[in-house]
Amino acid sequence: MANSVTKIKEVKNLKSDLERLRDDLGKLLSRVSETSIEEGGDAWEKAQNELHDLRAQIEQTYKTIREQSGAMREQVEASVEKRPLTSLLVAFGAGALLGSILGRRQ
Repeated sequence: MANSVTKIKEVKNLKSDLERLRDDLGKLLSRVSETSIEEGGDAWEKAQNELHDLRAQIEQTYKTIREQSGAMREQVEASVEKRPLTSLLVAFGAGALLGSILGRRQ
């Protein structure tokens, strides 16, 4: 009889301990959730800043490429104006070479 009373007390103590653990776990999960939301906001802001910086870099790169391609186009135009026959022969040779390379692939 004493043995069964002891086991009943142990079960009650275990039940009480489990309820406290469940409450503590609920509080812990709540704190983790709150922390995640706060850190998520910080992460979102950091991501937005990085995206803004990346967009600025892309725009600068695009502007540089556009300027360089314009300068290259002007150089090609000047070269064609100076030597139109040479330019025509180079273009014809490049076209013939590409045509023969692409013609062999089929």
